[in-house]
Amino acid sequence: MWRKRRARLQWGEHGDLFLRVFIQRHPDFRIEQHDLHYDLPVAPWEAVLGSKVQIPTPHGTLGLKVPAVTVNHTELRLRGKGLPQGLGDKMGDLYVKVFVEVPESISD
Repeated sequence: MWRKRRARLQWGEHGDLFLRVFIQRHPDFRIEQHDLHYDLPVAPWEAVLGSKVQIPTPHGTLGLKVPAVTVNHTELRLRGKGLPQGLGDKMGDLYVKVFVEVPESISD
């Protein structure tokens, strides 16, 4: 019959373990605490008429509706699509900043 035993170190004292974690920059997201920020370029007609676009998230791609008459630098918030907060089920948010891409020249 097996008995449960506690793992015990043969050396050192009991105490706290501190880890320093460095997070590498992501090519698509900026991190602010538990929130993620994503820059979304849209065409002028998508900003005026509204559109549905696919954006990447840490949980996979997600369909996002860009409302009609969206102006440049509008920030859309997706609750619970950011990074985990501690050991619980609470998640940070994903903020999508809309950038309207204006063409440099107009063709006929």
